[in-house]
Amino acid sequence: MNKPVRVGMVGAGQLARMTQQAAIDLGIELVVLAKSPEDPAVLAGAKAIFGDDQDVGSLFELAENCDVVTFDHELVPNEAIRALEDSSFRVYPSSQSFMYSQDKLYARMKFKEAGFPIPDFAAVGSDQIGDVNSFAGVTFRPLVLKSRSGGYDGRGVWVVKEVSELRELFSSLAVGKRAGDVAGKVKESFGDRERFLAENAAVEFIVEEYIDIAKEIAILGVRGQNGEFLTYAPIETVQRGGICNELFMPADISPETATRAKELAAKIAEHIEVVGLVAIEMFIDASGEILINELALRPHNSGHATIEAAYTSQFQNHLRAVLDWPLGSVEMKVPWAAMANILGGQGQTDPRTQICQISDFPSASIHLYAKKPVPGRKLGHVTVVGGEKDLLLSKARRCAGVLSGE
Repeated sequence: MNKPVRVGMVGAGQLARMTQQAAIDLGIELVVLAKSPEDPAVLAGAKAIFGDDQDVGSLFELAENCDVVTFDHELVPNEAIRALEDSSFRVYPSSQSFMYSQDKLYARMKFKEAGFPIPDFAAVGSDQIGDVNSFAGVTFRPLVLKSRSGGYDGRGVWVVKEVSELRELFSSLAVGKRAGDVAGKVKESFGDRERFLAENAAVEFIVEEYIDIAKEIAILGVRGQNGEFLTYAPIETVQRGGICNELFMPADISPETATRAKELAAKIAEHIEVVGLVAIEMFIDASGEILINELALRPHNSGHATIEAAYTSQFQNHLRAVLDWPLGSVEMKVPWAAMANILGGQGQTDPRTQICQISDFPSASIHLYAKKPVPGRKLGHVTVVGGEKDLLLSKARRCAGVLSGE
């Protein structure tokens, strides 16, 4: 009997958990690099290698036991990914592509060089307050300060409207390991990427103009190893406190705006040569201009509704892409889909204990992540599909509220 295809995934959180569910349907054996037997993907039945995703030895152990390696998060040393590639292991996305989601400064500078629409920005180095003040100008304007790497779900992002807020922010920030600490030790002769990292080793933040956002959307696409690129329907997201609370697809935007956003996503995917899923968060400003916010080169929270709403979920298509299999249809099979995240509340209610309270939502598709309740943590999500957008979003929102104990 032939051995099953094995995909290694670095990380074992909820994205790996839902990838495990997709892998079962495709007859794929998912092997995760996990930290604990209590990690969500391990509890869902994924085979596990226990180790540290910052440790090259653990990454090599995973690669040696799998046909291809991919990721459920970005917090993996880029030089460790390159070490796998140098040893001829198949890794998607590549270390070069992954830099665009790991290092915001790198992404901003490369996109600016390529002429892609991005917010005005500047690097914030050793003279932190001075750098920001210089960017803000004589009359201080509202701005956004972002950690160069490692930020997600509202972490590492601060909106600053006054000089006094800026001083208070920098005095309170406990700056940890710098983005360039490791890269700064790399010999410059290794290439353009390493030279860039070495030259910018002291940069810890970027500062950006504050955008008057009319809508936030995500374009979720999948790119195969042959360059084929497919995009799902644009997704409109609602952020609160930097965390995606809810979304619906397709986004409530004009066909012309949707076309422009999808064309931009295709150009970005080709430019960075990604293989697998790419989620591109975009701003639409008050004038209708589209600006790139951030990228994720993996399955993404904005794409969870594809499980019920599309013929092929983001998780199945990511697996297909990294294995060089034919991509599945990204077309929607329902008119509308709405999703609401189940977030941990102050009461730290476990949503698994609330299932008996949701008899009023028989059409809701519930996905729980088997995570310990912590305020603000994503514990699961609810998706409702059908023909009335506002009603669907209301149902998803109320069901998620019941499950979170609110």
